[in-house]
Amino acid sequence: MIDLTINFTSTYFLGQYRLCWHIVGSPSPYVCSLVTCIPTVGACSAVISTGITPPDCDNIQFEGYLQPLCEPEESTEARASFTVTYVPCPPAP
Repeated sequence: MIDLTINFTSTYFLGQYRLCWHIVGSPSPYVCSLVTCIPTVGACSAVISTGITPPDCDNIQFEGYLQPLCEPEESTEARASFTVTYVPCPPAP
């Protein structure tokens, strides 16, 4: 199973965010979960458990976004996009 860690800075007082992701190019809809940050700290970290078993040594690229929970889900104004590449096999030395 692939777990991805997303680090970000909380900019809203309540510190609640919608974290959504899917595989780049996938027709599947985004999978979303709720992330709650401590408002006074600012730095946040969220772990996405994808449920995907990586194939051999193929890289998998994920894309997604963070969005303050106070924003309507259909709004794109306050979204912060990200891409992450999962590399299951380290390069040879």
